[in-house]
Amino acid sequence: MKRFHRYIIFVWIIALFTGTLFVSQTAQAASKKASITQSCGYTIEQDALRKVMTKKLGTPYYKMDCSAYANWVVENMDNNKLGENAVKNIKIVEGRSSFDWEKKGAMKITYKPAAYNETKEKWVWGKKKKIALNNCITKWKTYNDKMYNKQAKSLKVGDALLYADHIALYFGKFDSAKKVVTYLKKNCGMKKITKARTARGLTCYKYKGKTILIDYPECGKYWRIHATNAHGVIIDNDITFHGGTYGGKWRAKVRFVETN
Repeated sequence: MKRFHRYIIFVWIIALFTGTLFVSQTAQAASKKASITQSCGYTIEQDALRKVMTKKLGTPYYKMDCSAYANWVVENMDNNKLGENAVKNIKIVEGRSSFDWEKKGAMKITYKPAAYNETKEKWVWGKKKKIALNNCITKWKTYNDKMYNKQAKSLKVGDALLYADHIALYFGKFDSAKKVVTYLKKNCGMKKITKARTARGLTCYKYKGKTILIDYPECGKYWRIHATNAHGVIIDNDITFHGGTYGGKWRAKVRFVETN
């Protein structure tokens, strides 16, 4: 075989291999997208999602436990403004417990996506769709502070943190409790927030007489929002350490929607 022909075959083999690898990597990247995003491209602004998440702050646990709270957030993060990638009428129709969140594909939602009508030349609401909400589960087995800190850096607002029998939503990175309070006042309409102390002597903040935020000493800059037995729906920073209940021991996360 001539050298030129051998060269052509070699280049063709390399091109075929790299092309296959590129397609494989692209498909793998797509599979890691959030469930709703993967289906229709839906994204939500971080501020808009946080505004939804904070609406239930202070709600007693007997009225809304951890999974009920997480489910409520999912069903209330619609973008009812017609336009590209908008969705509405999100409803969880299968699997509502914290255990279902950790079973891949166990939670099903229905929703209506926005669709562009070429004839009318405008956006309209399309037919109802049904997808699995929790296809994008990231699990790990090792438990140490270094790992949790590394994982916390990759979290996005709204990510669901799954514990043995508990669920919390990631609220974001803030340098201090005061920064969180300032954010709540400015962006979530919670003007009269007062500083106080919990029964354990921890710094906390109250709104309309209800504890809405607890600052755990030395627990870092990453904050979550969840429903607890003691305080109901609350924000705290016990996410990468072990200062309180379920502190720093989440074993999986679910990204069910992209935020920007």
